[in-house]
Amino acid sequence: MVANGCTLALAAVSWRALLALNLGTDAKVMLVSAASIALPSLVTLALRKRLFTLPGSALRRIALIHLLRIAATTTLAAMLWAVTLPAAPLAWWLVLAALRMLVSRLPLLPNKDIVFAGLVAFTIGQASQVTEMLTMIAALWLVTHLLLGAILAAVELAQPEAGR
Repeated sequence: MVANGCTLALAAVSWRALLALNLGTDAKVMLVSAASIALPSLVTLALRKRLFTLPGSALRRIALIHLLRIAATTTLAAMLWAVTLPAAPLAWWLVLAALRMLVSRLPLLPNKDIVFAGLVAFTIGQASQVTEMLTMIAALWLVTHLLLGAILAAVELAQPEAGR
């Protein structure tokens, strides 16, 4: 629910810039998309007594932690983008953050960073420095995950089975 709320808030803040991208959709389609993001959260909120067994204070603490995590990752990503391409205006970083949050809400995508880089390439053109930067970041994330997985698998295979 927190991530959906943050996504909708960021999309609302960058609404005009998102419409200016001419993604082939109009305001009605974007509103229907926003409703599809908000609907699961509203249903969850309506059924909260049946779905959540933790006390309210624990749920609020968990929601705050998620809000801080989302704010931190979005801010750090925008700072990374700003350091990589300092000439780009702040409006670009808001739009990119909103698109990144929207892509992160899509289910069944194994690598959302690559989808996000592709969406940016489609939206602002492949020749853009922003597209190159985001593709590089997505590739670095993928390589990092592959290397970490290989290292963890090698460590696990190197250890003798103890008590299994």
